[in-house]
Amino acid sequence: MISILIPTRNRASYLGACIASALAQTERRIEVLVSDNCSSDDTASVVEGFSDARLAYHRHGTDLGMTGNWNFCLSQAKGDLILLLSDDDLLEPDAVRLLARAMEDPEVAFSYGSVVFIDGEGRELGRSGKSPGREGGSS
Repeated sequence: MISILIPTRNRASYLGACIASALAQTERRIEVLVSDNCSSDDTASVVEGFSDARLAYHRHGTDLGMTGNWNFCLSQAKGDLILLLSDDDLLEPDAVRLLARAMEDPEVAFSYGSVVFIDGEGRELGRSGKSPGREGGSS
């Protein structure tokens, strides 16, 4: 299983598209965990709008701070592989499958994808110029 972790706080306007892109993965062996760091906007309503057994939502009553929220996500992950996804980012449908495939090589320590920058209307602004890849570990 692959854990897609989405730490968030007051980003309801972006979160729905982020969750939808995570749940739309061609790789079906996923869990999607949204960790809400004490949001005061409609974050809970956005998450509740999804009906998918692979989606889990945790709302914190006190502010954990950004790092605390990330660490909470990591502590709840059940997957063998972890993808930390920012709440304003979107995944291409094949992203998790391709990243996981790169991790099948025992010499690989982590994998990464390229980035397409978009504006608030979804228009492409540019690309990272970096191709998807992977990095080996060292002993």
